[in-house]
Amino acid sequence: MTRRILSVLGRDYQKVEEAAVYACVSSSQFRAKAKEYGIYPIQFMGKKVYRKVDIQAAIEASQE
Repeated sequence: MTRRILSVLGRDYQKVEEAAVYACVSSSQFRAKAKEYGIYPIQFMGKKVYRKVDIQAAIEASQE
């Protein structure tokens, strides 16, 4: 089995797999729960991308 290493360093916009890595959850969990935490994708060139600041804000808000 081959594993890919995803780097999210320096990326302000991330595909779902990268966004999940940044949020420290699986891709399936991210897809299932993102909207619940107020994280919505942006359509760009036919791809769904997520803003890193939205993910960070959701993580920080969950601690309050």
